[in-house]
Amino acid sequence: MMDNSIDERFQSALLAQRDFITHLISDLVKIPSINDESGVQEYIERFFSERNFRIDIWEPRIEELRQHPAFVQVDYDYSNRKNMVVKIKGNGEGRSLTLNGHMDVVPADPLAVWK
Repeated sequence: MMDNSIDERFQSALLAQRDFITHLISDLVKIPSINDESGVQEYIERFFSERNFRIDIWEPRIEELRQHPAFVQVDYDYSNRKNMVVKIKGNGEGRSLTLNGHMDVVPADPLAVWK
């Protein structure tokens, strides 16, 4: 069971950054990204670079992925679909925290069904 004080501290920290988070999300959703997420990836890379975080970026090679036993056949390659790892060094010797995200933007059609 999660300690309520941790939940409350997390919520307070988020609320203290509300304007910053709202601005960040607004910037991200303004970037055209249907079937091409590269603009959003560039924004995220720039965001972390400006804050001096360590970034590792690579483009997967489909030939290598096909060799993996868990590979699922796809009808595209991974050109312009980079992977990014951002490492934020902590200030202690405690446990690590990993956050994982996925970006996949598809058309919103048919627009008539949206309100």
